[in-house]
Amino acid sequence: MEESRRWLTVLLSILMFLGGLNSGAMAQEGDSGDESGSSDGEDGQLNQTSNQTVLDITATVPTWRVGDSWAYNVAIDARSMVEDAEDLEGASIEIMTGTASMTVGAVTMFDDNGNMVPAYRIDLEATGEGDGTFPDPYIGVLASGQLIGIISETKWLRASDFAVIERVQTVDLDFRFIGFTIDVAAFTHSHFYNPAQELYDFPLARNDSWVTVTNHSQEYSGDSGPIDFDDGDLYEEMILKSAVTGTGVGPHSYSGCEDSTNVTANYSDGGVLEYRWWCPAVNNFVFWWTDDALLDGADGTFTLTGYSPAPAPALTVETWVVNRSAPLNSNVTVQVNISGGDGSLVNGELWLLGQSWAFNSTGDSFNLTIPSGNLMDDSPAATDWATHGIVACLNGTNAAAMECDVDTLTIEGSATGQLLRERTILRILPLSEVGLWATNHLAVTIRF
Repeated sequence: MEESRRWLTVLLSILMFLGGLNSGAMAQEGDSGDESGSSDGEDGQLNQTSNQTVLDITATVPTWRVGDSWAYNVAIDARSMVEDAEDLEGASIEIMTGTASMTVGAVTMFDDNGNMVPAYRIDLEATGEGDGTFPDPYIGVLASGQLIGIISETKWLRASDFAVIERVQTVDLDFRFIGFTIDVAAFTHSHFYNPAQELYDFPLARNDSWVTVTNHSQEYSGDSGPIDFDDGDLYEEMILKSAVTGTGVGPHSYSGCEDSTNVTANYSDGGVLEYRWWCPAVNNFVFWWTDDALLDGADGTFTLTGYSPAPAPALTVETWVVNRSAPLNSNVTVQVNISGGDGSLVNGELWLLGQSWAFNSTGDSFNLTIPSGNLMDDSPAATDWATHGIVACLNGTNAAAMECDVDTLTIEGSATGQLLRERTILRILPLSEVGLWATNHLAVTIRF
């Protein structure tokens, strides 16, 4: 019942949001992209045989290795968090600026809400400070100094699509003035997403849009000092509408990132959760703005200053879905290429939709045939039934440093299902009451 209700929410959200995804708050400052830019070769087109739609791909799902790292300049606007605190009357602070490093700390199996899947552990370390005034704890008058922040975050991303499974952020805030340093706050803020929160929906295509519904749980621990956060655990159903809103240089230039892609995520009320400019040349975002950098209401901006890919290992794997676009429940052929081997037996596993297939080979290249299934993904769009990343990983001696590669399979609905979805969208958009009625009554005929 819960799963059916969630998918009813997804479908209704798609229908109600579809008309406004590419307007309003979705067009962010710095969107100077060229909407008619060229595609990127053989990966640049994804044909859907049911309606002959061609998607102009701007970026495909990347592959990371342990040791990949990125450096950023950071600006965090924590003014409202400090100035609205009841115990800090009269306090003020400027925007905190500093640096951050983001590193792939592990590529390993991780529990994705009951399913063990290949995942990346991302370790973020950030430091920053901002000038401000705080009440002197000894004599009570306002004193000038600097608020110093140290932020550590561990984030787990599903390797197949970079969906966020969970993230844990530890924050340490101190105030330094006239030779003294006082503790302001030291706490941990944890986030859990069920299903995992898919913010990118690779492959990214121009004018693509999607809706995600996830159960978001939060936990707090530690001492927040005079800064307010909610006591106890929090739970909410989070509905996000996301879209590719532009391509080009974006608000921050970095060599090789002239053809970046802007992906914007909006709350259901229209407010912006975040927007990122994804750069294929560095396998990550070149610019990121978020309203969730530090508790609620603390905006953060990250601008890339350096990228250091890890050295390629001696033995690598490459995955390629031969029939990248497939009907429901059809068989798909996956080509696995292994490089750097010495002729000895190589073992590994292939993952799709929570299922896995073991493989072994002494050759450089072989094919596996697996069923595509009919499961809709957690970010349905109007143009496809689902996109799922197929992950191939080699079994190595280091379980935390698996060597993996990802390719994306697009699953198409039947021609009848496509027609139903198109006509439902056309008829439901005008009136929300009609939309709710139609969603409930069409649930038995639309496969989800």
